[in-house]
Amino acid sequence: MARKMLLCLVTVVGLGIVSAQVNAQTTTVRMPTLAAGTTSIINTVISEKGFDKKNGLKIEYSVRTSIPAYYADYRVGRFDAIVGGVGNAMKDRAKGVDSTIFATQSPTAAFFLAKDPSLKGYGALRGKKIAAPLGSGNYLVARAAAGLYGIDLRKDAEVVNVRGPASGPTQLAAGRVDVAFSWEPAVSIFLSKNPDMRIVANVREAYRKKTGKDSHVIVLYAHEAFLKKNPKVVSAMIKTYQQAGAYVKNNLDDALKIIQRKTGKGTGPIRDAFVSGRVSYATKPASEERDMLMTLMQAIAKTGLVKEIPPGLIYSQ
Repeated sequence: MARKMLLCLVTVVGLGIVSAQVNAQTTTVRMPTLAAGTTSIINTVISEKGFDKKNGLKIEYSVRTSIPAYYADYRVGRFDAIVGGVGNAMKDRAKGVDSTIFATQSPTAAFFLAKDPSLKGYGALRGKKIAAPLGSGNYLVARAAAGLYGIDLRKDAEVVNVRGPASGPTQLAAGRVDVAFSWEPAVSIFLSKNPDMRIVANVREAYRKKTGKDSHVIVLYAHEAFLKKNPKVVSAMIKTYQQAGAYVKNNLDDALKIIQRKTGKGTGPIRDAFVSGRVSYATKPASEERDMLMTLMQAIAKTGLVKEIPPGLIYSQ
């Protein structure tokens, strides 16, 4: 009897040690996720398929319905990391927030939309009333791309601020503005429901035409203090987003079933956005994409967002 009790005790203690080791290897990362957008798609897939847990992480996503709240809650420390715009990270760092970019996440999939078929290209935006979420990372790159064509959207157009990616096209559909700025999957959703809407300018193509480089505007960045405390998080996060991105690419229909189950909405237009190539995920260490990121940041800096590119913006261990 005593021997059996001893064996049971040893087993329980052993299991406790194993459990403690597993817990010790798991790092919790607090992140916001927008209610709509391509980042919400990959974040949902990560949660549902457990890609974070496979890489020793426990990502705790918290939904934000507005872009200002999304970024503000990260800045004040409610979140450890964020999938956000390069320009937003630049602005944070310049104002003293310890943001540092450690990976790319996706190229810009942003567009200017209009009903008027005569409007084509960035030049057509002059003198127009445009609805756009001014605080979004995508809009900051759109402004930078406009500058490459000699257009200052702050002076050459009337830009009204809206809440998120669906707000601009909603204003356009109602006839309140001439042009709407938005990004995927909202663009595909609105184009499918409004056949009179059309793309005026493709930000990614316009930027690449002038610079010869891609615009991976959406990046993964985090508070530098958090990364110093948890240095293994960087590689684990990169693997997590790479694996989730590969899953979406190779199992698109299954991924969209997850999204439909979680949102209760149809995913036909979202599927079109991926199949057309307008949306893709491309997670790589920021150190491998330094040249592309520096070119993009220089273009953004020229808009007057920051006086200079803040040192330490690209993560270095």
